[in-house]
Amino acid sequence: RLASNNKKGSFFGTDLSYGDVVGHKPEVWEHRWVKTESFAGQACDVIESSPRNALVAEESGYSKRISWVAKQNHAALKVELFDAGGAPLKTVVSSDLKLVDAARGKWQAMKLIAKNSQTGHTTSIVIDRFEANIVVAESVFSQLYLEREE
Repeated sequence: RLASNNKKGSFFGTDLSYGDVVGHKPEVWEHRWVKTESFAGQACDVIESSPRNALVAEESGYSKRISWVAKQNHAALKVELFDAGGAPLKTVVSSDLKLVDAARGKWQAMKLIAKNSQTGHTTSIVIDRFEANIVVAESVFSQLYLEREE
């Protein structure tokens, strides 16, 4: 479980933020279609997203996002993120997409590569196993459960 109020903090010391991993609520961003363009051999809509207000900008840490969204499955294949001052901050490329919820048409990238444009550092995350719509008992997220010895 990831804290929903910590969108801009580094995800376990990587180049990804918690918001990059859990996603950003579309309704708190203004979206503008820019163009259609191919990325990684797929037709994509290029969408520019800006925070609706200063609070969203502050919580996300971004002044703008530009996303290459695959027309076939609506998955973001590439996202360019800009810092609070409007300068390029990082690019996240998603690949090895897997249909994880056929009923809802939800796809999950099994590989993410984030490159920080300002530091030159790169993070790669590979997901070996992903399950959607699994009921997890609330007790699993307690301190007692996490500190138990097996």
